[in-house]
Amino acid sequence: MGLARRAASSLEISLGSDREAADRDGLGDDVPSPSDLSYSAAGEDRLVLSWLQVIYQLKDASKIRYCDIGAAEPRRLNNTYILYARGASGVLIEPDPGQAQVLQRTRPRDTVLNVGVAFDERRSPN
Repeated sequence: MGLARRAASSLEISLGSDREAADRDGLGDDVPSPSDLSYSAAGEDRLVLSWLQVIYQLKDASKIRYCDIGAAEPRRLNNTYILYARGASGVLIEPDPGQAQVLQRTRPRDTVLNVGVAFDERRSPN
């Protein structure tokens, strides 16, 4: 079986556990149903999940670590939430203080850094 076909097969198998993971984490109705394809904008999260499962044989998501720069929303249009919902954790970098607080509240296993970088003299207010 070709690599692309194995990844697609893995993707189909993995769809069913999103709702159960979200219920366990207390995230409730803000979670897409298993028939929904992705939390991210264009399916990047499903591609990454399939890649990790097929190529690296990582079935236990608690061993996965990530760094999400510009994390913004904790779930909607988020590239790492699908991994978080399965037990992974990582570092979320978000320069907006309000968004960083929301991330800290809704994703307690993650480390949230409320920092940003500028390439000139601009500074954010403290």
